[in-house]
Amino acid sequence: MKTVLKKGFAAHAGAIAFLWAALTAPRLDAADWPQYRGPNHDGKSTETIRTNWTQEAPRQIWKVSLDPALSSFSVSGGKAFTQARRRVAGQDQEFCIALHAGTGQELWATPMGQASYPDGGVGFDDGPRSTPSVDGTRVYVLSSYLRLACLDAANGQEIWSKDLVAEFGGTVIPWQNAASPLIVGDLIFMNCNARNQRLLALRKQDGSVAWKGENDAMTQATPVAATIAGVPQIVFFAQSGLVSVVPESGAVLWRFPMDFSTSTAASPVVGDDMVYCSAAYGVGSGAVRVTRSGSAL
Repeated sequence: MKTVLKKGFAAHAGAIAFLWAALTAPRLDAADWPQYRGPNHDGKSTETIRTNWTQEAPRQIWKVSLDPALSSFSVSGGKAFTQARRRVAGQDQEFCIALHAGTGQELWATPMGQASYPDGGVGFDDGPRSTPSVDGTRVYVLSSYLRLACLDAANGQEIWSKDLVAEFGGTVIPWQNAASPLIVGDLIFMNCNARNQRLLALRKQDGSVAWKGENDAMTQATPVAATIAGVPQIVFFAQSGLVSVVPESGAVLWRFPMDFSTSTAASPVVGDDMVYCSAAYGVGSGAVRVTRSGSAL
């Protein structure tokens, strides 16, 4: 593939809030949202939201208090999954938490390790930044300190786990990890930030390595899966810019070089053959059009 580069430098920042309310009355069931940014990794829902709020206001289904966190929710199989910081035996720990999607009742909570947020943090309500990913009967959770765990969705029991720092020599970036594990097919994709093997794919069944490579330093952005110019690929947003790889092998398809800091949290946005990326704090944004170059990739 070849790339045609188009750059723009408008500072960008944003926040997303989630409101738990029934907008598609009268039924309570809804489509699953099993990963960060949804089932198709694009932040889009195919459900219809009614707009006659004046005649029939949205009805709150439930509301519960949660411990401090910056995590979002995944929803699958009648359960909502998130992460939070809790104090246990005098120490703060990160937890993966499952709630009943219909009532908000807590079903289980599994500890994920230390909850410490130096570098200034975000304040008293600081907590884990990543969102769990759900695949069938399993939940995959990546902690702020790069511990990846596979949990049983029914009861929260650990099936397997990987300490990416201890096993691969990964380095925890300032303000810690905010990226969520991306699941496509039988693989889990993430940046473990280990020298010369930062981009990583593990097999979801047992956590074994499918491939690893490249030296693109980690940001807090979650990679995305997309089919561009007819080619399935995984697009990472690293400090070096955008890096697209073959899902099965990790072979690099194309790059879009730009200089970003660790404080880059928004996932790339893919629309047809265009990939857009942006970062706050005056860094700016860029877009790339991806096209084929003959039969070569």
